[in-house]
Amino acid sequence: MCLPQEPQWAEFKNGTTGEALIYGAEYEDNTSRAKGLFSKHMDDNDPPCAVCHSTSRGSRLMIPARTTCTKGWVLEYTGYLMTGKTIHEKASEYICVDKDMSIIPGTSSNNDDAVLLYLVEANCGGSMTCPPYVQGREIACVICTK
Repeated sequence: MCLPQEPQWAEFKNGTTGEALIYGAEYEDNTSRAKGLFSKHMDDNDPPCAVCHSTSRGSRLMIPARTTCTKGWVLEYTGYLMTGKTIHEKASEYICVDKDMSIIPGTSSNNDDAVLLYLVEANCGGSMTCPPYVQGREIACVICTK
């Protein structure tokens, strides 16, 4: 997931709950499984961001830490980044949930606790530098199309 160099903030509450965090990334290719798979050894280096755009097919882009789209893209909605709780064992990914979220009718009393979504907070360190990010601040997001 590509985080911008200059985040934009929506409404937020400072302070860390630790329920769902986002970190900067770095390569770990110094393992026996990774050796020989890559053309270079990049262990402990931070990966760059890449976004692909196809002119023959429509494109959808989720941009974390933004409240506006890049020039030439159309805003579909703004919201907040959410994911599963850090300590949960179930697979999860970061998703952008519309700030005007909706629900499936008739599901409010289920409380199945299958996969739970929590607001994602910035966790400073490594390639996620503070500033411009702020420890514990909720990460906004935007969905854009082209």
